[in-house]
Amino acid sequence: MMMMAVVLAGRLLVTRTDRDVPRRTGRPELSIPQAEASGREDRSMTMAESGPVIEDREAEKNAWLGRLEALARDVKGWAEAAGWRTRRITKTVNERQLGRYQVPVLLMEKDTVEVVLNPVARLVPGASGAVDLYLSPAYDDIASLYFEGDRWVVHYCEPPNPSATEGEVAITPRPYDEATIRAILDGMAAHA
Repeated sequence: MMMMAVVLAGRLLVTRTDRDVPRRTGRPELSIPQAEASGREDRSMTMAESGPVIEDREAEKNAWLGRLEALARDVKGWAEAAGWRTRRITKTVNERQLGRYQVPVLLMEKDTVEVVLNPVARLVPGASGAVDLYLSPAYDDIASLYFEGDRWVVHYCEPPNPSATEGEVAITPRPYDEATIRAILDGMAAHA
């Protein structure tokens, strides 16, 4: 026997089994499960429980904030050495597993070009955190930084060659270092 459940906002709404499908019409009949009918909430299948399990929320959040502080400090120093004006602000992030917390955001400006280093989230698929580097105010992504293993990796899309005829855009992973960040910032200043 096959069983199907519909879960919305953490609540089991309906269930269906192959016995609920009438043989003549082939259309399923939806039934209200016992837990819903009795007023009890079935919490056996919630989205929050399907994600990664964080044992110590505060320790995880503090480690993530430490990585973000070091990242913002490094990028700020490298940008200023390349002639960019910088300013740090904070924003609030709300993640289901970690709750609400403040993260550093780095604003960088050179001539008429404004670039933002903006943390996205600690809990992302395939990495232990993501930060976007984008052109403001258009919010055009320049690069994304992912914390993979024990280091930051920069995923950068080269500006397209205007005379090129191919439509393919390659995103190249690069090491996180001063040369990479400065090359990306200088490229944005030159192409903006």
